[in-house]
Amino acid sequence: MEAAVVAAEQMEQQRQELRKSLELELEQARYEARLAARRYEAVDPEQRLVAAELEARWNSALQKTRELEDKLQDFDRGRVVAIPNCESRRGRRANTASVQVWKPLKWFDTWLGGSPTN
Repeated sequence: MEAAVVAAEQMEQQRQELRKSLELELEQARYEARLAARRYEAVDPEQRLVAAELEARWNSALQKTRELEDKLQDFDRGRVVAIPNCESRRGRRANTASVQVWKPLKWFDTWLGGSPTN
């Protein structure tokens, strides 16, 4: 009987860790979407190519945010949520396949008056 209780506790702990992972990934995606929006809004409308690229990145960030929100809702409803390499991410920095960090373009940051960041 104790083994069943311990197993149930371990499963609940894993479920909580998985939810926390989803929450952190969603938080990162929301941050990236806000950053993309600010960059898009800061661009000069005359710079059509730059604006188009920034708009595409913003749309991509919004799409990723929506997908993660849906994934978290499915998780909360008890539906199975597949997260690839969940165990292999433990103890390492964020997996770049699941949490993509959008690095700013050197020329864009310089164009805004800042110094290049990469």
